[in-house]
Amino acid sequence: MHPSRSFVGIAPVRSNWEKFFAAIPDIHITVSRTACDGEEVWVEQSMTGTRLGGAAHDLRGVMVLTVRDGLVRANSFYVEPVERAGLTNDETIRMYVGGQP
Repeated sequence: MHPSRSFVGIAPVRSNWEKFFAAIPDIHITVSRTACDGEEVWVEQSMTGTRLGGAAHDLRGVMVLTVRDGLVRANSFYVEPVERAGLTNDETIRMYVGGQP
């Protein structure tokens, strides 16, 4: 969904998680469901906590992982911040199909 955010290697993964742990010291990840098919693993999750400035952190979505020899070899994140107020479903669909909300 965001090709410009793609990366390869252990260093960027480590850097990303270090930033999360530093910015959200009470981070908590809850796995709602999983599905496995061979080397492919789907994980539905929520990531909550409190950011250093006091704002709530609430990301939810799905990760699709490729696991081989006990190690994650690839991962695609499909997560977004939880929207507490915003467009209704009908307004969103109108926007997606080219109309105004």
